[in-house]
Amino acid sequence: MNSSEIIEELSKIKTVDIILFAVGVFLFARWLYKTSLGKDALTDSLPRRNNMPPYMPIIPLIVWLGGVALAVSAVNTLFPGLAKWQSVLFDNLIVSVGTIITIAVIIFLVRATFARRTKGFGLDIRTIPKDFLAAAGNLFAVWPVLTMLFLTTVFWDGLFTARISRFKSMMNLN
Repeated sequence: MNSSEIIEELSKIKTVDIILFAVGVFLFARWLYKTSLGKDALTDSLPRRNNMPPYMPIIPLIVWLGGVALAVSAVNTLFPGLAKWQSVLFDNLIVSVGTIITIAVIIFLVRATFARRTKGFGLDIRTIPKDFLAAAGNLFAVWPVLTMLFLTTVFWDGLFTARISRFKSMMNLN
């Protein structure tokens, strides 16, 4: 991928993406301003008593990443001749089931380690609508970071691909 192809890819960004990016930058800047660059972000939050050992947050990560990786590997080994769409379907099903299992593990660990169970963790059925709106606001706030991460990845991937192809062509000329 050369620089003109990278520019062409970046020019495909839609107006909706630009608006979401601008809203996210505004929300993130507002949060930074209100919390003194994040220093005061948790000053009004109540302490959440728990008896969670330090390794406990790693367990859901291992269940999710390890379980999904093993399941995808098992499907690829057991069914080697799948069509592309079937392979993608199985991969997505495995990730979905793995995510549901991981959520169940998280809820189990929360109920076992927090003093007020799920309420002590911050999960309350009565506050779901308010929490959903807050989650949407948080998504808009981090959207610029995600967009910049994606654009940086595309840029560096294109840069290194161009350099590698240039290196290969030089090696073939000699």
